[in-house]
Amino acid sequence: MTLDLSLKGDAYVFLPKDMFGGIMYGAENNRRYNLSNFAVESYVYGELAVGYMRKVSDQWTIGLKLKGLIGFAGIHSDIAKAEIQTPTGNKWKLSAAGDIYAMTPYVKTVGGNTTFGEFRDLIKPQGIGGAVDFGATFRPTENLTISAAITDLGFINWNKRENISRVSVNGDYFFDEPTYKFNPDDPDPLATMINEISDNIGKSVNFQKTQGINRSINQFITTTANFGIEYGILDNMVSFAGLSNTRINFGNKVMQEFTLGVNFRPTDWLKTYFSHTLLNARCNTIGLGVSVQAGPVNFYLAGDYIPFTTIQLKNASFVNNKEFEDDVKNIPVPYHNSRFNIQTGLVYYFDKSSGDKDRDGIRNNRDRCPDTDIKMLMAKCPDKKRTEFVDENGCTLDEDHDGVADCYDKCPNTPSGVTVDENGCPIDTDGDGVADYMDKCPDTPKGVEVDADGCPIDSDGDGVPDYLDKCPNTPRGVSVDVDGCPIDSDGDGVTDDKDKCPDTPNGISVDENGCPQDSDGDGVPDYKDKCPNTPKEVRGLVDENGCPKDTDGDGIPDYKDECPTIKGVKENKGCPAVKKDVLKVFKQALHGIQFDTGKSTIKSVSYGVLNMVVDIMKNNPDYNLVIAGHTDSQGNDDFNMTLSDKRAAAVRQYLIDKGVEDARLQSIGYGETKPVATNKTAKGRAQNRRVEFTVVFEKLVKEED
Repeated sequence: MTLDLSLKGDAYVFLPKDMFGGIMYGAENNRRYNLSNFAVESYVYGELAVGYMRKVSDQWTIGLKLKGLIGFAGIHSDIAKAEIQTPTGNKWKLSAAGDIYAMTPYVKTVGGNTTFGEFRDLIKPQGIGGAVDFGATFRPTENLTISAAITDLGFINWNKRENISRVSVNGDYFFDEPTYKFNPDDPDPLATMINEISDNIGKSVNFQKTQGINRSINQFITTTANFGIEYGILDNMVSFAGLSNTRINFGNKVMQEFTLGVNFRPTDWLKTYFSHTLLNARCNTIGLGVSVQAGPVNFYLAGDYIPFTTIQLKNASFVNNKEFEDDVKNIPVPYHNSRFNIQTGLVYYFDKSSGDKDRDGIRNNRDRCPDTDIKMLMAKCPDKKRTEFVDENGCTLDEDHDGVADCYDKCPNTPSGVTVDENGCPIDTDGDGVADYMDKCPDTPKGVEVDADGCPIDSDGDGVPDYLDKCPNTPRGVSVDVDGCPIDSDGDGVTDDKDKCPDTPNGISVDENGCPQDSDGDGVPDYKDKCPNTPKEVRGLVDENGCPKDTDGDGIPDYKDECPTIKGVKENKGCPAVKKDVLKVFKQALHGIQFDTGKSTIKSVSYGVLNMVVDIMKNNPDYNLVIAGHTDSQGNDDFNMTLSDKRAAAVRQYLIDKGVEDARLQSIGYGETKPVATNKTAKGRAQNRRVEFTVVFEKLVKEED
């Protein structure tokens, strides 16, 4: 960040080429000279600037500057037309239209007369404005630099209108032709001739002078756009440069320069340059310079804008001496050139000691490292200058303080205290690419791939590095052996992480889960199963030997025994045989129990058969009875279901009322869901309306109310 306060001034006078044509070639009769491009611009202003520059990378640097301007004095012209015609005779005609403004209280016009004030009037603020500078430098390689910038992009607004003086002209005017003849004894002949022309114009032209105008004036300051490129070769002892310089003045007048140059720096004590400049695509100039350093003494000589092009005067009739006229015609006059610079100087550097023992560019009395080995550094870094190896104290530049100079340090950011090799890089004993000071496994075998900590890669995280791991894709968390393979404790071929039976005896055939084979799926492994072909429906109903269970020992296995805890007969599916007279009664009761229509009230005609059922239950205490009610399809489904349930319950309650234990009785209604005949006929519907009695010998499960 920078802060600048400065006072600046600039002045330009643009002279049309026709003005010089009359001087160079003589004023011909009946010729028009266009002077409309004549202009004068001048300003003095104070500048307060805030600048910022940043190196955004090793290659890029950018900058910006914002400026506040205070205008003190200025001159501005606005010429619409200016033309001189030289007809036959002794009168010239001037046609002109335009204004010239003076923005300062130093110049005042009163009653058509111009007066000048005091010097302090020149430093009174008359306007404000602003401007901006911005640019960038790009260095893609050590030898190449590219830069671009735009400066002074802005203007001043002259707002003190009462202090602005204006001189105006508008019309056609005739004045006397100049009669001056060159006299070699005249100390300033050009001024004499210009004064004569000015006097003649002043006598004939009506200039209107006024003080104060009704508007402010915006005056643009000269903006400059630069673009440059430089490339060095041979350790930058030779560099080639190109510069484009564009200056933009008021009214969009543009002055363009292109300069090509070459710089020679063969040694530290000799520097030369040569340049060629093309101005506005017409003016060719050259530049030369040389600088010689001899100890503390520096001599330089430089010249810029030396013209290539000259002309000779065709018309020297203004010379008042015939003998001298030919000599004047032969004088070469620079042409297409706006300026010429030449500089020379002799500089002596004062110091207590002019010596530089190690030739690093730092004098001995300031050199804290007077024995720097510059020759070694130049050999290792041939693209550097000898003065670029050390800091302001004459010590070798070593940013990371590892003892290896920055210019050949391949690891310039090594942490402090780390041991390095001859290239400035941290030691890596096992050559795995991880420096020893970061290597948690410093003895890794050669060629083994490692992680950021220098330890061999262990892709599956099982604790065995990949280069030793015979099972490199072991799932996370699985215990492995020394070869990195999952452990198989029982040796059945199924690793422990997948083995659901990790203690299988040795030699037993197992399935994919590591469990002994169970071919019939009865839960008893084949090696223990004495009944290896047990049907599927027996699963869960076998003993420890894999054979079907027969809980009641009646010779009928449980999976076929409907009364597995009570001995029975095969004919009754493992249940005790039901007496024939009992079955006869139940068959009689199937359709012998009648109810009121649409109700669950038992008709009295049914009491006889029901009493017979009561006697059977009392005479056979091991009988349990399931009472099921059924209807035909006449009527609503839900109604039929409820009706069948209530009728079965009514029968059960009748039996209980007659002394049968309620725990031995169970009722259920099926509605029309279990027909035994068609519901399309009266006969079929009569068969479907029934109460079924089923004897069971197992204890009934009491329904919850």
